[in-house]
Amino acid sequence: MSNDFYDADDWTELTRLTVARAEAVNAIFGIIEDGFDLLPANLLLRQGRVTYSADTGAADAYLVTLAQVPTVYTAGLNIYFKAGAANTGASTVNVNGLGVKSIKKKASGAISALAANDIIAGEIVHIVYDGTDFQKL
Repeated sequence: MSNDFYDADDWTELTRLTVARAEAVNAIFGIIEDGFDLLPANLLLRQGRVTYSADTGAADAYLVTLAQVPTVYTAGLNIYFKAGAANTGASTVNVNGLGVKSIKKKASGAISALAANDIIAGEIVHIVYDGTDFQKL
């Protein structure tokens, strides 16, 4: 079994009634502990702030820095940010330096660029990555 939190390939499975060396058991516990380090902090989870940050960019070029850092943009990634400024037209976001992505909206049955004041200063903005751009919900 292997995932972002645990990689069983890093150790040999112990079998029933096997006498194990302390080093082997400690290595297994170390791997498990390393997996827990990848989980969001309990306080962030309880406060709902795993995917929230205040914007530190400028109008039309929003900059978001999350405490729990995503390593890549993945379709379905939800981000919430408090806008520092209203947008004046088409806008972008850069999350944790992963790269600039356009923010789009659904209007008249189509996905299109933002218009002026689609984002208001102080607004909590909810965006979701669609695999190409972020869509404002």
